[in-house]
Amino acid sequence: MAGRGRPKKKKEEEISAEEVYNVLDFAKQMYNMYPGIFTPNLVNSRLKDINMNPLTATSTSVEDALADPKNNEVSLRGYSEYFSDTNMIYKRILSYLGNMLSFDYTFVCTNAEGKDYQSKAFKKEEKVLIDFLDKFDVKKELKKVMRQLVKQEVFYSFFRDDGNKYILQELPADYCEITGRGDETGLLFDFDMQWFIANAGVDINMYPKVFKKYWKRVMDNKDNGYVPSKPISSRNGEYIYKVQTSPDDGAWAWKMNPEQIGLVPMLSPMFPDLANAGTIRTLQKDKYIISASRLLIGIIPMLKDNKSGSVKDMLALNPETAGKFAGLIRQALPSSIDFGVTPFEDVKSYDFSGDTTNIQEDYNKNVGATSGINTRLIFSLDRQNALETQSSISVDEYLMTYIYPHFNDFMNFYINKKTNKFRFEIFFEGTEFSVNRETRLNNATKLAELGIVDLQMFSSALGISPQNFLRRLQYTKSKGFVDGLTPILMASQMSSDDAGRPEKANSDLTDAGNTTRENGSNIGKG
Repeated sequence: MAGRGRPKKKKEEEISAEEVYNVLDFAKQMYNMYPGIFTPNLVNSRLKDINMNPLTATSTSVEDALADPKNNEVSLRGYSEYFSDTNMIYKRILSYLGNMLSFDYTFVCTNAEGKDYQSKAFKKEEKVLIDFLDKFDVKKELKKVMRQLVKQEVFYSFFRDDGNKYILQELPADYCEITGRGDETGLLFDFDMQWFIANAGVDINMYPKVFKKYWKRVMDNKDNGYVPSKPISSRNGEYIYKVQTSPDDGAWAWKMNPEQIGLVPMLSPMFPDLANAGTIRTLQKDKYIISASRLLIGIIPMLKDNKSGSVKDMLALNPETAGKFAGLIRQALPSSIDFGVTPFEDVKSYDFSGDTTNIQEDYNKNVGATSGINTRLIFSLDRQNALETQSSISVDEYLMTYIYPHFNDFMNFYINKKTNKFRFEIFFEGTEFSVNRETRLNNATKLAELGIVDLQMFSSALGISPQNFLRRLQYTKSKGFVDGLTPILMASQMSSDDAGRPEKANSDLTDAGNTTRENGSNIGKG
């Protein structure tokens, strides 16, 4: 048709950045409205939320939080997480303290007499004990707790025995609240069920079955009453979305300092110094740059004879010309050396390498000292003699092993829930230091020489569970290993190379002896 051309292409509409964000925000809200919708990203994010909530720390924010710790518990835990991610000194100290305890253990029956040990009833319940200890990996699970206690001060968990292995499932600390103490169960806490309601990607089926009872308790609108003094067997109250939990169901709260309900991380006094790490790093960097710099000054000579006064300022070289030459010289020099010109006489070159102080190294020493532990075992900043080292280790061990009785309570509670007539008690002891193990093994050996043989003392000193130590002995005997041993030779039958004084334990060496052993200077000498 005349007068008509090809139809114009419709211009595609573009949406603004603000509209894109609105769409994404709407999608996020949709996920929050329908918590049953799961994606791998959502599930992964919620798992991170359980114990990964760092909060950026500044000198001001840290000082303010420490000035009022009672009302800044969440912030202080966040700062601890932040420093563990950004400061290697703090990370190493957390690892040192969190992995120090060995969780070696022995056990006894507290209400059995001599004749009971051979009875069928005792042997049956002893099997229950051994079955529990076989299914619960003490070192793995309790060290996991210990590492979080050092970092966060608190660890909320559920003891799960619904499989072939017993484990501790960690709960999000921000949704738990300590609300009481038990006689044999330590601290009691309530759980906020909004963890499942307000957070998309949290599947209640990934938690113990009792959480479905908690869910029903919150949703049925019945008034069960919230009474914090209820015994652990009937802690079934709720307040809005918060429900009472019970050790009978598996709920167990751990604290580094159980005497105080407040959740202030153990190493929080270090935070003000840690917050200055960036400033110290910048100062050290500037010092390195200054130390590598040199300043050269070229002197423009003055005219000695200027009677007519025709030359202004009596300079022998025009400033513009001098500037051009200075520019040429700068191009030939490295960036750490600067060049300038001046009409003043007797000006010399300068460098700034005289001060050898290492700001960052001094800072690291000071930060380590504020932790109150033996940082010389972690950082080789200066030498320490053998006696000082052992004394420092002993102090650190005392600092950490005081918490063992609270772990004993946990083990005793859940073991004796499974037994009937007989009651058993677990006793944790020891640290991962070789000197500690050596001392415990020596004590067991000395008692054995007196005729007091305790299998569990040997197993604990060696870091092996008592039941596995016995199994290994039985297995070795069944293989006829003992029958194949060669009798020990008498001293008169030994060569001169085998004679001499027995080797001293490392803990008994003097500084000189320790140096000799480290250098190997006495090897091969008669």
